[in-house]
Amino acid sequence: MGQRSSTATVVAIVQAFLEERSWKQASLARRIEIAVPALRKRLEELQAYGFPLEREEDHPHVWWSVPKSWFPGAVVFKDAEVGELLRLLARLPKSRSRDQVLESILRQLPARGDMAALVGTAIVPPDASGPSERYQSVLEDAAAQRIAARVRYFSAGRGAEGARHVSVHRVVIGPPARIIATCHRSGTLKWFRIDNVFEARLDEHEPFRPAAPADVATFHDASLDGFHQDGPTEVLSFFVRDPEARWVARNLLPGMRPEETDSGIRVTAETTAILQVARYLAGLGEAARPESPRLASCVLALAEGTLRSARARSKD
Repeated sequence: MGQRSSTATVVAIVQAFLEERSWKQASLARRIEIAVPALRKRLEELQAYGFPLEREEDHPHVWWSVPKSWFPGAVVFKDAEVGELLRLLARLPKSRSRDQVLESILRQLPARGDMAALVGTAIVPPDASGPSERYQSVLEDAAAQRIAARVRYFSAGRGAEGARHVSVHRVVIGPPARIIATCHRSGTLKWFRIDNVFEARLDEHEPFRPAAPADVATFHDASLDGFHQDGPTEVLSFFVRDPEARWVARNLLPGMRPEETDSGIRVTAETTAILQVARYLAGLGEAARPESPRLASCVLALAEGTLRSARARSKD
């Protein structure tokens, strides 16, 4: 092996531990291209000067490691990973925290050209609503730390704003961003849109109410586009003819599954949210035909209501 200066060896050692936190002594010597005795001497010197190296023997090997807390306040990325990280950040909804992180990374890049264009003009992300940006982090912390959150929330169903405690189990990014949480007022799992939250804070004085992961998953899977109605899960289906089926197949609500037929598509959904399926189906007009009896009745009721309103309007 070739000879290195002491400085070059130390730099190579630090660089190696930036890439991997644990090394077999022999592997590290090959990586740095020096003999094992010379490497061991440098490692011991670094230990003596306070470098946080830990030595462990596992015969016939010797391992050298740095703790997870080493290089505090920083994360090391390779060049290719930095580009991918910037790309992912640029796709996020615009927010103050997103822009701050992007600018911090760009400031430290040796060449900003292509990356600056990528995050500045090439990718156009959606705008984040004020409440989503302000309170989503609080609700994410509530779920991660299993701490109840006190929120002021506008309920579209009641048309009123009120305060309540929730235990957050999932944050579904959306759009729109929503949470699945146990509502302490009703004691049941519910969906909450984050853009309807007007205040949110962690409240350690209110006990967190856990929910079984299987129950949360079942609730999520039985929902449709963020809606979950009381009652059992049903298999709902409807048929859409060609050529309208081509557009519909690419614009179904999450949870709907298309199946091609000779003359169109058959769409099925296993959900409690029959009203949301009926509203979607009613908007397709004569191009769609409900196949589930309850779904047909719900679509008919919606259509009759729309006709009554239209007739009343025409008489004004």
